[in-house]
Amino acid sequence: MSFDCLPADPFQYIASHFDSFFRVILDGEDTAKTEEYFSITTGLPHGIANLIISRSGTDLNLTRELITPRTSVDYPTAVAILEEPIGPVTELVNKLGCTARETIHCMAADLQSIPSLENTDNLQILEVDQNEHKLWVDVMSEGYELPRDFVERIGPGAQRITNCPDNIQFRFFLALESGVPTSTSAHMIPDGVIGIYDVSTRPAYRGRGMGRFITLAPLLKARDEGYKTAVLQASEMGAPIYEKIGFESVGTFPLYFNSEH
Repeated sequence: MSFDCLPADPFQYIASHFDSFFRVILDGEDTAKTEEYFSITTGLPHGIANLIISRSGTDLNLTRELITPRTSVDYPTAVAILEEPIGPVTELVNKLGCTARETIHCMAADLQSIPSLENTDNLQILEVDQNEHKLWVDVMSEGYELPRDFVERIGPGAQRITNCPDNIQFRFFLALESGVPTSTSAHMIPDGVIGIYDVSTRPAYRGRGMGRFITLAPLLKARDEGYKTAVLQASEMGAPIYEKIGFESVGTFPLYFNSEH
């Protein structure tokens, strides 16, 4: 499948979109940003709240510099390397106590090819803003099993969202089943291409198609508004779900976690 709205290397674009999301949405004394990497160190008990993103899979010195300080702390760390790492880099990451826990698929969809929704009589999609910040954060925190203090920084009322650059648009969504908020998602749109993030479902509502609904319903609305392409990053478990609604994997990158946490 060709994606007319994406650059010649869609994998690189989608991997960079992942990096840009965290750079745009998170700032402060606990973050560090250079052309080569992004990192956040909150000390909270979840690897994503202490994320390192490296753009290089070949730079041993950079890898050592980023991960070594995390070997002597008591909180978990996640490390994303946005290209296939060479053997010596993989060996170093493992030696420093991190193991590959996920293969992340960079995926894209032509919105003209996504299916319609069926059997959604008891489901509702809401686009929410800063007035529903607390509710969105509550559902996202429970669904993604992330510390609430971290999710506060990425919800619709967060300062970096309400004051985001003019060339970037954020949209936030809640799914309800029989009036009960069950799932979240968010769109980051920097250049007319929709990036899908923060897809979560509360544990009690998993296995009932809510992930499909919270992803697909906002995309159908976006298609009606004239958007043509959407991208996302999915785990091995999530990729088949997204394939069923028209997404195609264009490449992968590894996500490591501190193995002792």
